[in-house]
Amino acid sequence: MIWFYREPWISWTIITCGILTGLAVTGLAKDERPSLASAEPIDVQLTPLPINPTDPAQTKVGLLRYRGGGELKSDFKGFGGISGIDLSADGTRFIAVSDRGLWLTGRVIRNETGRISRIEDARMSSIRGENGAALEGKRSADAEAVRLYAFPEPTVLVSFEREHRILRFSIENADFASVFAASGALVSPPDHLDKQRDNGGLEALATGADGTIILISESDGPRKGIARAWRRTAAGVWEEGSYPPPAGYRATDAAFVSPTELIVINRRYTPLSGVSAIVTAVGVGSLFDEAPSGNARPSSGPTELALLKPPLQVDNLEAADVWIAPDGKRILTILSDDNFNSIQRTLWLEFELPDRF
Repeated sequence: MIWFYREPWISWTIITCGILTGLAVTGLAKDERPSLASAEPIDVQLTPLPINPTDPAQTKVGLLRYRGGGELKSDFKGFGGISGIDLSADGTRFIAVSDRGLWLTGRVIRNETGRISRIEDARMSSIRGENGAALEGKRSADAEAVRLYAFPEPTVLVSFEREHRILRFSIENADFASVFAASGALVSPPDHLDKQRDNGGLEALATGADGTIILISESDGPRKGIARAWRRTAAGVWEEGSYPPPAGYRATDAAFVSPTELIVINRRYTPLSGVSAIVTAVGVGSLFDEAPSGNARPSSGPTELALLKPPLQVDNLEAADVWIAPDGKRILTILSDDNFNSIQRTLWLEFELPDRF
């Protein structure tokens, strides 16, 4: 859980950090999630935001170009805590999960310039466990990432921490909303999954068109500062590797941008500097000690694409996916987890990736 001040251009002080730590202890983190037996329509409002409130004309952020975004709000009690998202190939539909064990689906409406303007047809429902009942309690319901997976049939995968596992949910004709009625089925786990920290498990989940599944943990492997990673083939065979995040950062989500390369979101928080995030690109093979092949970019580790820190819009960035716009550009969508904390925000930010992708 990350705590920091709402306005992106104001740095933390030790006093502020102490106050917020006290708030966490007194109950803001308790499970107040509603249990939804069926899908609940909700109203979600989007307030557009420039990427830099001190320079509203700015669009360039590192190698990325800001394509629009804003802050999401809803009066629905269960809205918030967004920790994973998967969008349709054209970016018009989405399914998301919260770390309180809820699904969120909806449609994305964009204007003539391609900037997100509103969310429609939003619905939330409880994630159902293996017994068909709604997941209850933080330990069981702490969903961290979600991905559509088409092997051997259309399903949705969700990774969880605390009770470290991956659940598979059947869907009909790639209809995200059909997942509401589905019960989870346990996916055979990789080795050492049980070695992850309680609150430092499977933050990043990516699925490839060839049936590959990539997992990146928030916890270190045998080497300090190097996270465990795993790859599963369509045949169901797991292989363990490692992911070296930027120094001081932890991976929070990942998505394939090509058959051989991932975009990874890396988050950092310190009491003095607050929160920041680095967007990186990394060759899949480099996580598993393979030589680059095909059009993969030779790399011994992640390449930084952008740094998001104050005064730029930034929060607890945890959910991300890549999709293709009508103009052929690959777009990175990133959402933040507000921890159900009134001084944090649910941000929806979109960036155009460099042409080489």
